[in-house]
Amino acid sequence: AGLCFVGRRLSEDQNRDDLEKTYHLPDGLTLRDGITTEITLGPERFYPPEALFNPQLCGRDSPSLIELVWSSIMACPIESRKSLIGSIVLSGGSSMFPGFPERLEQELKNTAPPQARPHVHVLSHPSRGSLVWQGARLYCQPEMRPLQDHIWITRQEWEEIGMKIVAKKAAFRITS
Repeated sequence: AGLCFVGRRLSEDQNRDDLEKTYHLPDGLTLRDGITTEITLGPERFYPPEALFNPQLCGRDSPSLIELVWSSIMACPIESRKSLIGSIVLSGGSSMFPGFPERLEQELKNTAPPQARPHVHVLSHPSRGSLVWQGARLYCQPEMRPLQDHIWITRQEWEEIGMKIVAKKAAFRITS
């Protein structure tokens, strides 16, 4: 089991009885003092993922994950929003923290307009930590090459055009 987790409420998590956990450094490693082989963590267990929901904890004046999700959905055509709200798909390692999918869904429901709340749904596949890699692996198979030639970006294109080449080459319609 991992050390970090996503809590439900910061004030409650700070007072949990089971908060402290000892981590034994692997393979006989020690800290800089050359003696210490284990560390005990308390609130440090939930602060790293909490920063995704509350960046101000790190002194950042950045939007929270909740704000980013909502702004992404609201930037889409109105007729797509209900579908998007109902199929928020998690991927990547940071989504693997225990409690992450539940907290994200609950906070999105809390900030959604009342009529949208029943439609908010976060999808969290058990192997979501490696979904990006798996998708890239499939995408790069030799048999996919003929379908992709028009969207590959060469080094020369990147150096000449920069980030704008991504939007230009990705301007194809994905249909379901």
